[in-house]
Amino acid sequence: MGFRVGMELERVCPLLLAALVAVCYSNSLSCGFAYDDIAAVRDNRDLRPHTPLSSIFLNDFWGMPIKKEGSHKSHRLSLDSPDSMNYAVHGLRPFGYHLGECLPMPVRLLFTGTDYFDLTISMFPK
Repeated sequence: MGFRVGMELERVCPLLLAALVAVCYSNSLSCGFAYDDIAAVRDNRDLRPHTPLSSIFLNDFWGMPIKKEGSHKSHRLSLDSPDSMNYAVHGLRPFGYHLGECLPMPVRLLFTGTDYFDLTISMFPK
């Protein structure tokens, strides 16, 4: 009986956690751009389809030339690429960007949730 309950919990906990995360983040889908989204998305010309691909390597995450003194000097290709695709699909409508930010966490939890559950159980044995 105990083993069966443990196995069921192992399957259910990641699903519940992913659902909880999705519910918590769902209210942000209808919000506009805020804070760094304005510079990183709205004002960043590197995300536009007419901008050459090389500009991603010549400019920082915010679209400012790397050589410029005020540049952040950071490349975040893993963020620039999805933002470029979002711009191609959604333009400057925030919904797609927020959905793109919210979806990975519940998906990660579904794939790694059992590992976290196992770790928690091993830390607090009966």
